[in-house]
Amino acid sequence: MPGDFGPFIGPDRYEAIWGSNLDSMIDAAVVLERSPPQLEPPKVIPNEDADALLMLASLSAGMSRETSTQGFFPPQEEGPSDPPGDWEPRGGFLNPISDRPQRLRSELAGRTGWDTISNSSGTAIERSLAVVATLGHGSLGLVEEVEIPGVNGISFVRKRVLLPHHRRVQRLAIVQAEAKIVEDLVHTHIIHIIGTYETTPKTGVPSFSLLMWPVAQKDLSAFLNEYPEDQSNKQERKTWLVQWPACLISALAYIHSQGIRHQDIKPSNIICHATGKIFFTDFSSSARFNPLNTTSTENPARTSAMYSASEVLDRLDVDDTYQRHGTGSDIFSLGCVFIEMLVVRAGYSVEKFHACLAELDGRAGLPYAHMLDSTVAFIMSMTEFNRGFFLVEVVRDMVKKARKERPSAQLVKSRISDWYGIRCTCAEP
Repeated sequence: MPGDFGPFIGPDRYEAIWGSNLDSMIDAAVVLERSPPQLEPPKVIPNEDADALLMLASLSAGMSRETSTQGFFPPQEEGPSDPPGDWEPRGGFLNPISDRPQRLRSELAGRTGWDTISNSSGTAIERSLAVVATLGHGSLGLVEEVEIPGVNGISFVRKRVLLPHHRRVQRLAIVQAEAKIVEDLVHTHIIHIIGTYETTPKTGVPSFSLLMWPVAQKDLSAFLNEYPEDQSNKQERKTWLVQWPACLISALAYIHSQGIRHQDIKPSNIICHATGKIFFTDFSSSARFNPLNTTSTENPARTSAMYSASEVLDRLDVDDTYQRHGTGSDIFSLGCVFIEMLVVRAGYSVEKFHACLAELDGRAGLPYAHMLDSTVAFIMSMTEFNRGFFLVEVVRDMVKKARKERPSAQLVKSRISDWYGIRCTCAEP
Protein backbone atom coordinates (compact mmCIF):
# COMPACT_ATOMS: atom_id res chain seq x y z
CA MET A 1 0.00 0.00 0.00
CA PRO A 2 1.57 3.36 -1.03
CA GLY A 3 2.86 5.34 1.97
CA ASP A 4 1.69 2.72 4.46
CA PHE A 5 1.77 -0.95 5.42
CA GLY A 6 -0.90 -3.51 4.75
CA PRO A 7 -1.72 -6.09 7.44
CA PHE A 8 1.32 -8.31 7.99
CA ILE A 9 1.88 -11.04 10.52
CA GLY A 10 5.01 -13.13 10.55
CA PRO A 11 8.59 -13.42 11.76
CA ASP A 12 9.85 -10.89 9.19
CA ARG A 13 7.44 -8.08 10.18
CA TYR A 14 10.03 -5.94 11.99
CA GLU A 15 12.56 -6.51 9.17
CA ALA A 16 9.96 -5.31 6.66
CA ILE A 17 9.20 -2.21 8.76
CA TRP A 18 12.91 -1.48 9.14
CA GLY A 19 13.46 -1.84 5.39
CA SER A 20 10.62 0.52 4.54
CA ASN A 21 11.83 3.08 7.08
CA LEU A 22 15.34 2.89 5.61
CA ASP A 23 14.00 3.47 2.07
CA SER A 24 12.02 6.48 3.32
CA MET A 25 15.13 7.94 4.97
CA ILE A 26 17.16 7.51 1.74
CA ASP A 27 14.43 9.20 -0.33
CA ALA A 28 14.31 12.08 2.15
CA ALA A 29 18.09 12.48 2.02
CA VAL A 30 18.02 12.74 -1.80
CA VAL A 31 15.32 15.43 -1.68
CA LEU A 32 17.23 17.32 1.03
CA GLU A 33 20.44 17.27 -1.03
CA ARG A 34 18.69 18.64 -4.11
CA SER A 35 16.92 21.46 -2.27
CA PRO A 36 18.66 22.36 1.00
CA PRO A 37 16.39 24.17 3.46
CA GLN A 38 16.75 27.88 4.10
CA LEU A 39 17.93 28.52 7.62
CA GLU A 40 15.59 30.64 9.70
CA PRO A 41 16.97 33.43 11.84
CA PRO A 42 17.33 32.44 15.50
CA LYS A 43 14.25 32.92 17.64
CA VAL A 44 14.41 35.96 19.89
CA ILE A 45 13.35 35.15 23.44
CA PRO A 46 11.52 37.96 25.26
CA ASN A 47 13.42 39.39 28.21
CA GLU A 48 10.98 38.07 30.81
CA ASP A 49 11.10 34.56 29.33
CA ALA A 50 14.90 34.69 29.13
CA ASP A 51 15.09 35.64 32.80
CA ALA A 52 12.85 32.73 33.70
CA LEU A 53 14.91 30.32 31.60
CA LEU A 54 18.13 31.49 33.26
CA MET A 55 16.49 31.07 36.65
CA LEU A 56 15.42 27.54 35.78
CA ALA A 57 18.88 26.71 34.47
CA SER A 58 20.39 27.89 37.74
CA LEU A 59 17.95 25.82 39.78
CA SER A 60 18.45 22.80 37.53
CA ALA A 61 22.18 22.80 38.11
CA GLY A 62 21.57 21.77 41.69
CA MET A 63 19.10 19.02 40.87
CA SER A 64 19.94 15.38 40.35
CA ARG A 65 20.06 14.10 36.78
CA GLU A 66 17.22 11.71 37.51
CA THR A 67 14.94 14.51 38.68
CA SER A 68 15.79 16.92 35.88
CA THR A 69 15.42 14.55 32.93
CA GLN A 70 12.55 12.25 33.79
CA GLY A 71 9.23 12.69 31.99
CA PHE A 72 6.05 13.79 33.66
CA PHE A 73 4.58 10.33 34.08
CA PRO A 74 6.32 8.14 36.67
CA PRO A 75 8.01 4.90 35.59
CA GLN A 76 5.91 1.77 35.91
CA GLU A 77 8.60 -0.84 36.48
CA GLU A 78 8.40 -3.05 39.55
CA GLY A 79 10.70 -2.22 42.42
CA PRO A 80 10.97 -2.23 46.18
CA SER A 81 8.01 -0.62 47.89
CA ASP A 82 8.39 2.85 49.38
CA PRO A 83 8.36 3.32 53.13
CA PRO A 84 4.81 3.99 54.37
CA GLY A 85 5.67 7.27 56.13
CA ASP A 86 2.64 9.03 57.64
CA TRP A 87 0.29 8.08 54.82
CA GLU A 88 -1.53 5.26 56.52
CA PRO A 89 -5.32 5.43 55.89
CA ARG A 90 -7.29 6.73 58.86
CA GLY A 91 -10.89 7.41 59.59
CA GLY A 92 -12.22 4.21 57.99
CA PHE A 93 -12.02 5.30 54.36
CA LEU A 94 -11.46 1.86 52.85
CA ASN A 95 -14.04 -0.87 52.21
CA PRO A 96 -16.76 -1.57 52.98
CA ILE A 97 -17.55 2.16 52.62
CA SER A 98 -18.88 2.69 49.09
CA ASP A 99 -17.02 4.83 46.54
CA ARG A 100 -20.31 5.85 44.89
CA PRO A 101 -21.17 9.29 46.30
CA GLN A 102 -24.95 8.93 46.47
CA ARG A 103 -24.73 5.51 48.10
CA LEU A 104 -21.88 6.63 50.32
CA ARG A 105 -23.90 9.57 51.63
CA SER A 106 -26.71 7.21 52.65
CA GLU A 107 -24.28 4.77 54.28
CA LEU A 108 -22.37 7.29 56.38
CA ALA A 109 -25.07 7.90 58.98
CA GLY A 110 -25.24 4.22 59.82
CA ARG A 111 -21.56 3.41 59.52
CA THR A 112 -20.47 6.27 61.79
CA GLY A 113 -23.30 5.75 64.28
CA TRP A 114 -24.79 9.20 63.62
CA ASP A 115 -28.23 7.68 63.06
CA THR A 116 -28.25 6.51 66.69
CA ILE A 117 -27.81 10.01 68.14
CA SER A 118 -29.04 12.40 65.44
CA ASN A 119 -32.41 12.97 67.13
CA SER A 120 -30.82 13.75 70.49
CA SER A 121 -30.28 17.22 71.92
CA GLY A 122 -27.11 19.10 71.12
CA THR A 123 -25.84 18.50 74.63
CA ALA A 124 -26.46 14.74 74.36
CA ILE A 125 -24.75 14.59 70.97
CA GLU A 126 -21.77 16.45 72.40
CA ARG A 127 -21.44 13.89 75.19
CA SER A 128 -21.66 11.00 72.72
CA LEU A 129 -18.65 12.14 70.69
CA ALA A 130 -15.08 11.31 71.66
CA VAL A 131 -12.21 13.43 70.36
CA VAL A 132 -9.56 11.41 68.53
CA ALA A 133 -7.28 14.27 67.46
CA THR A 134 -7.20 18.02 66.95
CA LEU A 135 -6.85 18.81 63.24
CA GLY A 136 -6.77 22.60 63.31
CA HIS A 137 -8.06 25.72 64.97
CA GLY A 138 -8.65 29.37 64.20
CA SER A 139 -10.40 32.49 65.35
CA LEU A 140 -13.84 31.04 64.54
CA GLY A 141 -13.47 27.70 66.27
CA LEU A 142 -11.93 24.26 66.19
CA VAL A 143 -11.63 21.32 63.77
CA GLU A 144 -11.31 17.87 65.34
CA GLU A 145 -11.37 14.21 64.43
CA VAL A 146 -14.14 12.57 66.48
CA GLU A 147 -15.88 9.23 66.76
CA ILE A 148 -18.79 7.59 68.52
CA PRO A 149 -17.14 5.01 70.77
CA GLY A 150 -18.09 1.42 70.08
CA VAL A 151 -19.57 2.08 66.63
CA ASN A 152 -17.49 0.51 63.84
CA GLY A 153 -14.43 2.63 64.56
CA ILE A 154 -15.16 5.03 61.68
CA SER A 155 -14.17 8.53 62.68
CA PHE A 156 -15.21 11.81 61.08
CA VAL A 157 -14.55 15.55 61.23
CA ARG A 158 -16.23 18.00 63.55
CA LYS A 159 -15.96 21.65 62.56
CA ARG A 160 -17.09 23.66 65.56
CA VAL A 161 -17.86 27.36 65.06
CA LEU A 162 -18.13 29.48 68.17
CA LEU A 163 -21.15 31.77 68.44
CA PRO A 164 -20.32 34.67 70.76
CA HIS A 165 -23.33 36.86 71.49
CA HIS A 166 -22.12 39.89 69.48
CA ARG A 167 -21.36 37.75 66.39
CA ARG A 168 -23.99 35.04 66.75
CA VAL A 169 -26.33 36.06 63.94
CA GLN A 170 -23.57 36.60 61.37
CA ARG A 171 -21.59 33.44 62.17
CA LEU A 172 -24.65 31.21 62.46
CA ALA A 173 -25.83 32.36 59.03
CA ILE A 174 -22.42 31.58 57.53
CA VAL A 175 -22.05 28.11 59.01
CA GLN A 176 -25.65 27.11 58.28
CA ALA A 177 -25.27 28.26 54.68
CA GLU A 178 -22.07 26.19 54.42
CA ALA A 179 -23.87 23.15 55.83
CA LYS A 180 -26.68 23.50 53.29
CA ILE A 181 -24.27 23.87 50.36
CA VAL A 182 -22.21 20.82 51.35
CA GLU A 183 -25.43 18.86 51.87
CA ASP A 184 -26.61 19.75 48.35
CA LEU A 185 -23.27 18.90 46.69
CA VAL A 186 -22.87 15.14 46.30
CA HIS A 187 -19.66 14.38 44.43
CA THR A 188 -16.73 11.99 44.78
CA HIS A 189 -14.30 14.88 45.29
CA ILE A 190 -16.33 17.04 47.65
CA ILE A 191 -16.35 16.43 51.39
CA HIS A 192 -19.57 14.80 52.66
CA ILE A 193 -21.72 16.14 55.47
CA ILE A 194 -23.10 13.71 58.05
CA GLY A 195 -25.08 16.06 60.26
CA THR A 196 -25.12 19.24 62.35
CA TYR A 197 -25.98 20.21 65.90
CA GLU A 198 -25.94 23.27 68.14
CA THR A 199 -24.98 23.51 71.79
CA THR A 200 -25.78 26.23 74.32
CA PRO A 201 -23.86 25.44 77.51
CA LYS A 202 -24.77 27.03 80.84
CA THR A 203 -21.23 28.38 80.99
CA GLY A 204 -18.99 29.08 78.03
CA VAL A 205 -19.64 30.11 74.45
CA PRO A 206 -22.42 28.49 72.38
CA SER A 207 -21.36 26.74 69.18
CA PHE A 208 -22.67 25.20 65.97
CA SER A 209 -20.94 22.05 64.69
CA LEU A 210 -20.74 20.44 61.26
CA LEU A 211 -19.94 16.71 61.13
CA MET A 212 -18.21 15.74 57.88
CA TRP A 213 -16.31 12.87 56.27
CA PRO A 214 -13.62 11.77 55.46
CA VAL A 215 -10.79 12.52 57.85
CA ALA A 216 -7.81 13.43 55.68
CA GLN A 217 -4.13 12.94 56.38
CA LYS A 218 -3.22 16.48 55.32
CA ASP A 219 -4.31 19.32 53.08
CA LEU A 220 -2.84 19.91 49.63
CA SER A 221 -0.68 22.78 50.91
CA ALA A 222 1.09 20.47 53.36
CA PHE A 223 1.34 17.76 50.70
CA LEU A 224 3.04 20.11 48.22
CA ASN A 225 5.37 21.61 50.82
CA GLU A 226 6.52 18.17 51.98
CA TYR A 227 6.64 16.52 48.56
CA PRO A 228 10.24 17.36 47.53
CA GLU A 229 11.76 15.91 50.71
CA ASP A 230 9.23 13.20 51.60
CA GLN A 231 10.30 9.89 50.03
CA SER A 232 7.38 7.80 51.30
CA ASN A 233 5.19 6.32 48.53
CA LYS A 234 7.03 8.55 46.05
CA GLN A 235 6.01 6.79 42.84
CA GLU A 236 2.38 6.58 43.89
CA ARG A 237 2.25 10.25 44.83
CA LYS A 238 3.75 11.22 41.45
CA THR A 239 0.79 9.50 39.82
CA TRP A 240 -1.60 11.40 42.06
CA LEU A 241 -0.21 14.74 40.87
CA VAL A 242 -1.00 13.69 37.30
CA GLN A 243 -4.52 12.49 38.12
CA TRP A 244 -5.66 15.07 40.65
CA PRO A 245 -6.12 18.05 38.26
CA ALA A 246 -8.71 16.02 36.31
CA CYS A 247 -10.47 15.11 39.56
CA LEU A 248 -10.52 18.67 40.88
CA ILE A 249 -11.77 20.24 37.65
CA SER A 250 -14.46 17.55 37.45
CA ALA A 251 -15.63 18.58 40.91
CA LEU A 252 -15.49 22.31 40.09
CA ALA A 253 -17.49 21.79 36.89
CA TYR A 254 -20.10 19.97 38.98
CA ILE A 255 -20.10 22.73 41.64
CA HIS A 256 -20.71 25.42 39.01
CA SER A 257 -23.41 23.33 37.32
CA GLN A 258 -25.28 23.32 40.63
CA GLY A 259 -25.28 27.11 40.77
CA ILE A 260 -22.56 27.42 43.42
CA ARG A 261 -19.22 29.22 43.45
CA HIS A 262 -16.59 28.09 45.93
CA GLN A 263 -14.93 31.53 46.17
CA ASP A 264 -11.95 30.46 48.28
CA ILE A 265 -10.06 27.78 46.33
CA LYS A 266 -6.53 27.31 47.63
CA PRO A 267 -4.36 24.32 48.56
CA SER A 268 -5.29 24.47 52.25
CA ASN A 269 -8.98 24.11 51.30
CA ILE A 270 -8.28 20.88 49.41
CA ILE A 271 -7.66 17.76 51.47
CA CYS A 272 -5.78 14.58 50.55
CA HIS A 273 -6.40 11.06 51.79
CA ALA A 274 -3.85 8.25 51.94
CA THR A 275 -5.88 6.29 49.39
CA GLY A 276 -5.11 8.93 46.76
CA LYS A 277 -8.52 10.59 46.97
CA ILE A 278 -8.72 14.38 46.97
CA PHE A 279 -11.59 16.60 48.16
CA PHE A 280 -12.73 20.21 48.07
CA THR A 281 -13.61 21.41 51.54
CA ASP A 282 -14.44 24.64 53.41
CA PHE A 283 -17.42 26.11 51.62
CA SER A 284 -17.82 28.89 54.21
CA SER A 285 -17.14 31.54 51.55
CA SER A 286 -19.31 29.95 48.88
CA ALA A 287 -22.32 31.57 47.26
CA ARG A 288 -25.21 30.49 45.10
CA PHE A 289 -25.96 31.93 41.65
CA ASN A 290 -28.12 31.26 38.62
CA PRO A 291 -26.19 28.71 36.50
CA LEU A 292 -27.56 30.40 33.38
CA ASN A 293 -25.80 33.62 34.38
CA THR A 294 -22.10 33.21 35.22
CA THR A 295 -21.36 36.90 35.63
CA SER A 296 -20.03 38.38 38.83
CA THR A 297 -21.76 39.18 42.09
CA GLU A 298 -21.38 42.02 44.53
CA ASN A 299 -21.94 39.77 47.57
CA PRO A 300 -18.96 39.98 49.96
CA ALA A 301 -16.79 36.87 50.31
CA ARG A 302 -14.07 35.87 52.77
CA THR A 303 -11.29 35.09 50.32
CA SER A 304 -7.55 34.39 50.49
CA ALA A 305 -5.55 36.95 48.53
CA MET A 306 -2.70 34.71 47.29
CA TYR A 307 -4.90 32.71 44.92
CA SER A 308 -7.50 35.37 44.12
CA ALA A 309 -8.11 36.77 40.65
CA SER A 310 -7.34 40.41 39.92
CA GLU A 311 -11.03 41.35 39.68
CA VAL A 312 -11.39 40.16 43.28
CA LEU A 313 -8.25 41.79 44.67
CA ASP A 314 -9.01 45.10 43.00
CA ARG A 315 -12.19 45.43 45.02
CA LEU A 316 -10.92 45.10 48.58
CA ASP A 317 -13.61 46.52 50.81
CA VAL A 318 -13.19 48.54 53.98
CA ASP A 319 -14.05 45.51 56.14
CA ASP A 320 -11.32 43.35 54.53
CA THR A 321 -13.76 41.27 52.51
CA TYR A 322 -13.27 40.76 48.79
CA GLN A 323 -16.02 41.32 46.29
CA ARG A 324 -17.07 40.77 42.68
CA HIS A 325 -16.78 37.03 42.28
CA GLY A 326 -17.75 35.03 39.21
CA THR A 327 -17.16 31.46 38.12
CA GLY A 328 -14.08 32.75 36.29
CA SER A 329 -12.60 33.74 39.65
CA ASP A 330 -12.82 30.11 40.76
CA ILE A 331 -11.08 29.09 37.52
CA PHE A 332 -8.23 31.52 38.19
CA SER A 333 -7.77 30.25 41.75
CA LEU A 334 -7.74 26.60 40.70
CA GLY A 335 -5.30 27.49 37.93
CA CYS A 336 -2.93 28.86 40.56
CA VAL A 337 -3.28 25.63 42.52
CA PHE A 338 -2.47 23.67 39.36
CA ILE A 339 0.63 25.82 38.86
CA GLU A 340 1.96 24.84 42.27
CA MET A 341 1.22 21.19 41.54
CA LEU A 342 3.11 21.43 38.22
CA VAL A 343 6.07 23.15 39.81
CA VAL A 344 6.36 20.57 42.57
CA ARG A 345 5.95 17.68 40.14
CA ALA A 346 8.70 19.23 37.99
CA GLY A 347 11.11 18.97 40.90
CA TYR A 348 10.98 22.36 42.62
CA SER A 349 9.63 23.31 46.02
CA VAL A 350 6.83 25.85 46.38
CA GLU A 351 9.17 27.93 48.53
CA LYS A 352 11.85 28.07 45.82
CA PHE A 353 9.20 28.80 43.22
CA HIS A 354 7.97 31.82 45.20
CA ALA A 355 11.58 32.97 45.70
CA CYS A 356 12.12 32.80 41.93
CA LEU A 357 8.97 34.83 41.29
CA ALA A 358 10.10 37.42 43.82
CA GLU A 359 13.46 37.74 42.07
CA LEU A 360 11.88 37.91 38.61
CA ASP A 361 9.25 40.43 39.70
CA GLY A 362 11.41 42.40 42.09
CA ARG A 363 8.87 42.10 44.91
CA ALA A 364 8.12 39.33 47.42
CA GLY A 365 4.89 38.08 48.96
CA LEU A 366 2.54 39.28 46.22
CA PRO A 367 -0.60 37.39 45.11
CA TYR A 368 -0.28 35.44 41.87
CA ALA A 369 -2.61 37.94 40.18
CA HIS A 370 -0.01 40.67 40.77
CA MET A 371 2.84 38.49 39.42
CA LEU A 372 1.11 37.06 36.36
CA ASP A 373 3.83 37.85 33.83
CA SER A 374 6.54 36.24 35.94
CA THR A 375 4.35 33.28 36.86
CA VAL A 376 3.34 32.51 33.27
CA ALA A 377 6.92 33.01 32.04
CA PHE A 378 8.15 30.54 34.66
CA ILE A 379 5.68 27.76 33.85
CA MET A 380 6.15 28.24 30.11
CA SER A 381 9.92 28.02 30.53
CA MET A 382 9.48 24.64 32.24
CA THR A 383 8.43 23.31 28.84
CA GLU A 384 11.83 24.33 27.45
CA PHE A 385 13.42 21.99 29.99
CA ASN A 386 11.01 19.14 29.21
CA ARG A 387 9.66 19.18 32.75
CA GLY A 388 6.17 19.95 33.92
CA PHE A 389 4.88 20.42 30.38
CA PHE A 390 1.68 18.61 31.32
CA LEU A 391 -1.26 21.05 31.61
CA VAL A 392 0.85 24.14 30.85
CA GLU A 393 -1.34 25.24 27.93
CA VAL A 394 -4.52 24.72 29.93
CA VAL A 395 -3.21 26.52 33.01
CA ARG A 396 -2.02 29.49 30.97
CA ASP A 397 -5.62 30.12 29.87
CA MET A 398 -7.03 29.55 33.36
CA VAL A 399 -4.98 32.40 34.85
CA LYS A 400 -5.55 35.02 32.17
CA LYS A 401 -6.02 38.49 33.63
CA ALA A 402 -9.28 39.13 31.78
CA ARG A 403 -12.03 37.05 33.37
CA LYS A 404 -13.95 36.67 30.11
CA GLU A 405 -10.92 35.08 28.42
CA ARG A 406 -10.74 32.23 30.94
CA PRO A 407 -12.35 28.92 29.94
CA SER A 408 -15.27 27.45 31.88
CA ALA A 409 -14.66 24.54 34.24
CA GLN A 410 -16.42 22.22 31.80
CA LEU A 411 -14.13 23.35 28.96
CA VAL A 412 -11.02 22.85 31.11
CA LYS A 413 -12.28 19.39 32.00
CA SER A 414 -12.74 18.56 28.30
CA ARG A 415 -9.32 19.92 27.34
CA ILE A 416 -7.52 17.88 30.01
CA SER A 417 -9.31 14.79 28.73
CA ASP A 418 -8.95 15.51 25.00
CA TRP A 419 -5.46 17.00 24.97
CA TYR A 420 -3.75 14.84 27.56
CA GLY A 421 -5.95 11.76 27.84
CA ILE A 422 -6.43 12.31 31.58
CA ARG A 423 -9.91 12.18 33.05
CA CYS A 424 -11.42 11.58 36.45
CA THR A 425 -11.84 7.83 36.67
CA CYS A 426 -13.42 8.01 40.11
CA ALA A 427 -17.15 7.50 40.62
CA GLU A 428 -19.24 10.31 39.16
CA PRO A 429 -22.21 11.73 41.10
